[in-house]
Amino acid sequence: MFGIGRKENDDAVFFGDAIVPIPKLTIEKWELLFENLETMPQIILNILSARGDDNFTAKLVVGVGIALGEAVRLVSVITGLEEEFIRENADHNSLYDFFAKTIKKNDLNSALKKFRAALSQITSKAAAGRNQPYSNG
Repeated sequence: MFGIGRKENDDAVFFGDAIVPIPKLTIEKWELLFENLETMPQIILNILSARGDDNFTAKLVVGVGIALGEAVRLVSVITGLEEEFIRENADHNSLYDFFAKTIKKNDLNSALKKFRAALSQITSKAAAGRNQPYSNG
């Protein structure tokens, strides 16, 4: 009832009494994530830009409410669980644990660094190419 006897596990989280495995993010699951990622990036930007604003607390509360709905949708997409099941069984801590463990299991921090490095190389090559005179043959 209170998590007594539950063993910490990096490969799963509990949504209520249900064990939810942490998924491997395949290309297919990434595509599903990006298809369903709608407002969360904008919400995060709005909240960060509102720091120090008189309406910060209101924007934060509204943003968190919207973000929770989107988080439930994203968890549903990558686990195959129904959104209603997640809403009824998961709390904010278990959602956070799910995302944190998914990031860790899929080594997303390392993947992000590699992506940034590759993007940097591509953009620097493109910039170098713009500085070269055009040759017609």
